[in-house]
Amino acid sequence: MKFLSGKLPKTAVTLGLAVAALTAVPATPASASTAATAGCTRALRFYDVQVQVDNCSDGWVWMYTGTRFRGATAYAKTASGQVRELQLGKNQASAVKYGERVTSIHVCGNDTVGWFPPIPFRRCSTEVGL
Repeated sequence: MKFLSGKLPKTAVTLGLAVAALTAVPATPASASTAATAGCTRALRFYDVQVQVDNCSDGWVWMYTGTRFRGATAYAKTASGQVRELQLGKNQASAVKYGERVTSIHVCGNDTVGWFPPIPFRRCSTEVGL
């Protein structure tokens, strides 16, 4: 009888790492070349927080946070008047489909100052109409 002697665990670990690598790819905005010419996308940058709104296809909001803040929150107001939040930590990216047109958006960066106790503070952009 022939034993695999460690080949099965190695294969499982390799497969697990490959799946993890595929799921860890950050969300990125779609190519906006045709959408930008149609006038239904808008990009906003607040320090190193980047937000892109795509109203061409049911109100997609994409956000990337850099290293300036510990986290950031994007507040998107939809056509029905609801304010929806997209909140991320440092060095993260995500995209959310709201299912309706986004009419305005503003971004807040969350951070702390001091050592003990750390004092939280928030820096926000002005609201941008879309």
